Amino acid sequence: MQANYSRRMSGKEVSVGGEIYVLYPFPAFTAANLSGELSRMLLPAVGALAPLFKDKKLNLDDDLGDAAPQLTAAFANLSGDKLERLLKKLLCSQNIVLKSTGEWLTEEQADEIFCGQVDLMYVLAFHVLKENFGGFFERAASLFGERVQDQAAPMIQSVTAI
Repeated sequence: MQANYSRRMSGKEVSVGGEIYVLYPFPAFTAANLSGELSRMLLPAVGALAPLFKDKKLNLDDDLGDAAPQLTAAFANLSGDKLERLLKKLLCSQNIVLKSTGEWLTEEQADEIFCGQVDLMYVLAFHVLKENFGGFFERAASLFGERVQDQAAPMIQSVTAI
């Protein structure tokens, strides 16, 4: 039986900050591992952004600048160390090729390219997330949209007599 690797072999070109990158999907088990980390780190953020996806106010193809206030609020409580570790996994796991050199993006290259332009690193990471986990965000919106909108309502403690 012959394996079909065509999905992992075809990359998608994206332009970020004047540089063209070719993004390749993560292998399934790597993506599953990353989804666990993403869930722990980003689930609160996704919950905060979910109403925008559900109400169609934000689409993954939209300009990120349009959602900047919501993105800032959603990611305000992330740990810097955890975010750095996640960004390294998203960007430097032999899944991104610099089209200009034909080489995999390494941590050293990312440090050089994104020095003084960290916002572009986040944009590239967003493209990686969109390419590998795009359906996750839309499915999560349908799960969390109604609950997030109800967060403004005060919590009522239920007391059950024993």
